[in-house]
Amino acid sequence: MTIHIYSDADSILSNQGILINNPKLSDVVLKVGVDAVHINAHSILLASQSSYYSAALDKHWNQDGVKSVVLSHPDIQEDVMMAILGFIYTGKIEVCVNDVSRSQQMHDDIISNVMEAADYLDIPHLFNICMNVLSQGNAVRLFKTCFTLARLPLAYTCIKQFPVSWIEDLDSLASLSEDMIRCIVLSVKD
Repeated sequence: MTIHIYSDADSILSNQGILINNPKLSDVVLKVGVDAVHINAHSILLASQSSYYSAALDKHWNQDGVKSVVLSHPDIQEDVMMAILGFIYTGKIEVCVNDVSRSQQMHDDIISNVMEAADYLDIPHLFNICMNVLSQGNAVRLFKTCFTLARLPLAYTCIKQFPVSWIEDLDSLASLSEDMIRCIVLSVKD
């Protein structure tokens, strides 16, 4: 006979959230952005959610005497990395926007940047969450992100899935590159 005892998983995960950027027991320093801001992290949590970190950290830990690792991400901004770490540590993603007048645009920008970083860091579940969030609000932004990441099948899906929103969002359409517009035209022809 087996007895299963379950705890409140949300409570456990939220307790892990206090470890975000906490030097206590930290064995990884992430240097992010052009200013190389230092963020403390924990290898076991990073490796459990990201095959990128799993491979990078495994390589470092195999060296004798290594007690901590510094990894640089100059193309990932601090707010984006903090959102990613929030997801890795707690399973939740929170995006805080201070400028209420531009909140939706800034929200979409951060989610798009998190999606790009999740693709780079190979965190597929976070990538999919970001894609779903953007697909509910800003099809043009989702298309641009997928196109930039060379995720063309996803970009084509955006075009076919949200035809009405393309027309409604003329400002965003004006920001598309010539290659992106060519992709849209070819997709619509099919």
